[in-house]
Formats: sequence, C-alpha cells, structure tokens
Amino acid sequence: MKNILIGGDSWTYGYDVDESERWSSHIHNATIANTAKSGADNKSIANAIEQEHVRNTHGFDLIIVVWSSMSRVSGKGQFVNERDRKKLKNVSLRDMIMDFGKQVRIVEDLGTPVLHCTVFGDNFPFNVKHYHPTSMLEYLSRLSGYEWYLKIPFYESGMLHKDNEEFTKTFADKYFQDDWKYA
Repeated sequence: MKNILIGGDSWTYGYDVDESERWSSHIHNATIANTAKSGADNKSIANAIEQEHVRNTHGFDLIIVVWSSMSRVSGKGQFVNERDRKKLKNVSLRDMIMDFGKQVRIVEDLGTPVLHCTVFGDNFPFNVKHYHPTSMLEYLSRLSGYEWYLKIPFYESGMLHKDNEEFTKTFADKYFQDDWKYA
C-alpha cells in the first residue's frame, strides 16, 4: 500500500461535494493524507504539505500537489478586495512567478517524488521531474467537448469578476498579448 500526500485548494479539498466524490477518493490501494483547503493560495498549499510531511513519521511515497493560480492572494480565494489590489499594484508577473517558484521548491525539497498539477491552467514555468500539463479546468472542458487553444500564466476566475475588471485589465494589458481576454 502506498502513502500519498495531497495538497491544493477547493478543487482538491472537494468544496461542496461529498468526500466520496472528491477526485482523491478515487485513488485506490493507497492511504491518502489530504491537506487541501478551500481558498488556499500556493504559499498555504506548500506550507500545509511541508507540515504534514514533517508530522508523518512513516513518510510518503508520493506527493500530488494541485497548485492554485499565481494570482490568488494569501488564501482569500478568488475575490480581491481594494487593499489587496493596492498591494498587487506594484507586483509584476515576474514577481508572481518567482514567489510561486519558492513554493514549488519547498515541496520539491522534501525528498519525496512529486506530481505537480494546476487548477486554472497557469503556464507552469518550472522544470520539475513530474508535471501534468492538463489543468483541472482544461480537463473538465474536454469532458464537456471543449478544447482550450490559449493559455496565459495568470488565471483566477475572480480576477475576471466585474469588481476586479479594472485591476485585471491593467495587469493583463501590461503582460499578455492582445487576446488575453479570450484565454
């Protein structure tokens, strides 16, 4: 039997679904430790995985981490308030990628094989041994008969919410091609 440590946000936690319906419940012949939390940002995801890894004295055979968006702000989920917009105003895409890289490194440095996945389809800008290139959203789109043809390295559904439109447009116009809205 394998011991698997899983971390992520609400997509991994299984927000508003029975435990039997979580994707992690369909992993058989394994003991699962699921540290996922709804609304978790990548720093929270990495910290939860690291803490559980240290706490578990029997060790893990595999870590599956499903990263949230790089644009998710400190565990607040998808909605960005005015204070967070001000904080993010001076943050560049490079800053977000570098911070995300720190979180990836924390998990990689635990010494257990890691499978990296994403929820929202962010481009995964790191060279790691095991990365699954199809995001959770892209997979669900394919199941519904739709194909993605554009990807951007920054996607958080709340960033596209009307209340965040001005902030998102300013950021995206600076860092992405003209057709970023279609992605």
